[in-house]
Amino acid sequence: MNTGSAQERPAWRFEAFWSLVATALAPQGRVFFVDDHHRTPEELVEGPASSTIERRIPDGTAYRIVKVAYEPAELERRLRELGWEITVTPTAGPFFWGAGGHGNTPRTRSGSAGHPPSEPLTGSDAQAPSPW
Repeated sequence: MNTGSAQERPAWRFEAFWSLVATALAPQGRVFFVDDHHRTPEELVEGPASSTIERRIPDGTAYRIVKVAYEPAELERRLRELGWEITVTPTAGPFFWGAGGHGNTPRTRSGSAGHPPSEPLTGSDAQAPSPW
């Protein structure tokens, strides 16, 4: 399977991740997240256009990770395109937080990896308790 260039892969993962979150939520469930869009010049080991960065833990060990530096407005727009009703709010510095839910779609049973589920929940499954 061709998953695209290194820069396209995070976009594909973005959609799959938020699809998984949508299926995990209770009916009318909500999400909350905190993130930042800061990447230091030292982290940009593959250049500023790459989403691969290198971070070091306190003992000096280096790890390469994927870090897509979304601006709050861009992240909110992308989430809305996927059916989310999330407001992303900038805070001090590079930090932002987001909160909201996934439209008015019913909760469904999990589909296969990367594909949206299609079978609506019924009975006691539809009344799954919210972790919030």
